[in-house]
Amino acid sequence: MESISDQQRAVASQLTKAYRRVLRNRELERAKTLTQKVYDCCFVNCLKASKNMEWSHRLFYRKLYLGLVPHLLACVDRVISYAHSAKARAKKRLRAAKVDDLEGLNKECAELGFLFRSSTRLHKALDPSSELHKQQGIEQLKILVVETEALVKRVPPGSGLDVQFNLDIAIKGIVTEKKASKPESKPELLVDNANCLDDWVDVDDVDDVEDYVVVE
Repeated sequence: MESISDQQRAVASQLTKAYRRVLRNRELERAKTLTQKVYDCCFVNCLKASKNMEWSHRLFYRKLYLGLVPHLLACVDRVISYAHSAKARAKKRLRAAKVDDLEGLNKECAELGFLFRSSTRLHKALDPSSELHKQQGIEQLKILVVETEALVKRVPPGSGLDVQFNLDIAIKGIVTEKKASKPESKPELLVDNANCLDDWVDVDDVDDVEDYVVVE
């Protein structure tokens, strides 16, 4: 039987490790939520678009663009998806609804229509290639974060949106002002009374200096 050389063992070990990495990545990918997958897609799109942008004078915005905008886009995309599918279901119920249910269903459809239009507008403004990112306007980006937060709050609880984590990251990183650190208080300087006596009394003006000295 032909023996295996050390080099062959090393190659086999590397291939085994690579294969295990692939399996592990596949398992992690399958375990991801829909929102996480949407975020991954948004990040890749931002990364591609960033290569065609000028960052020489605005490196801070580049950090926001690659680090936080994908989280914001993931929130908006999930609202779009929710509003689109929920409105389609509501329309089906509307066609078969009784007269007493029409008013409530019409209101629901109107609200879902508002969510869809608003989220679509926000997606257009936040798109990786949008004019906002070309101008690198941080204040305008903050406004869009606030609008996204308000929009997410209008989505009914229990809808399975699963974007709060991403939204919190975007708010904390873009909108929340950092608190100024308090200056450290310096310890009081303790000086012997006798040594500082002449700082507050003129010894030439008194007859007996001993009257002013604290005797221990």
